[in-house]
Amino acid sequence: MKDSAPVKDVPETWYQVRKKVGDIAATLPQGIQGPFFNDEFGDVYTNIYALEGDGFSAAQLHDYADQLRTVLLRVPGVGKVDYCGDPDQHIYIEISNTQLTRLGISPQQLGQAINSQNSVSPAGTLTTHDDRVFVRPGGQFRTVDELADTLIRINNRSFRLGDIATIKRGYDDPVATQMRAGGKAGLGIGMTMQPGGDVIQLGKVLDQNMVKLRAALPAGLQLNEVSSMPNAVARSVDYFLEAVAEAVAIVLVMSLLSLGFRTGMVGGRDLDSGGARRHRAVHVSLRHRSA
Repeated sequence: MKDSAPVKDVPETWYQVRKKVGDIAATLPQGIQGPFFNDEFGDVYTNIYALEGDGFSAAQLHDYADQLRTVLLRVPGVGKVDYCGDPDQHIYIEISNTQLTRLGISPQQLGQAINSQNSVSPAGTLTTHDDRVFVRPGGQFRTVDELADTLIRINNRSFRLGDIATIKRGYDDPVATQMRAGGKAGLGIGMTMQPGGDVIQLGKVLDQNMVKLRAALPAGLQLNEVSSMPNAVARSVDYFLEAVAEAVAIVLVMSLLSLGFRTGMVGGRDLDSGGARRHRAVHVSLRHRSA
């Protein structure tokens, strides 16, 4: 997109790009995944926290993070709450090449048989005098044990899946994304501020809520702050005001030395009065821009 494009045309332009890319997705070779769109690329996290604890699995950290997320989304000024370093869970079915050769099947045949068993298809309707009931047989797996007990039929032979394969639950392998804070792996929780909000005020409200959330966590689970934009903005404003105050003090001293005490005090008083008004205006402008 050209730099000269009007701001009001940006959402519509990206919408047209999404539609055109979606139209050609069907022409891509078989097996290609995507294309994928990231509509939130420009979001900036105002606060990032790390949820970590010894002995807690990634799935347990995710469950506790969902509880925290429910509370954080109700905090005034919080727009979105996202996770960083949250691995996806998978079911791994491992079978040796020797077993495949002995049974005379291929991995593709085994995958197709499992997918057909795990599908849900309509089986018709049952019509009565007062009602019509839709019959849908269920074949979805809810646990690893149910998958292991499944009878697979390939090449006119039936066998139990757990007898020929090792089935286990795991995470991304190799790891696609991971977050470490202080040398420890954990789950990152990032918060985005609502448009037009006050980032410094949001930081104060989050600090108050974090005290309550940490107290409600189980023993061994910690919620540590990794990054805080409100603190960085507050420090920047303080440094700027200190620099302005030092500049005013230097000018006042130089005026007293060069013009004399009486004349210098008159000029310094006018300078200090006008500078104070400018300080307040700059302070308000910085708060608005940071937000």
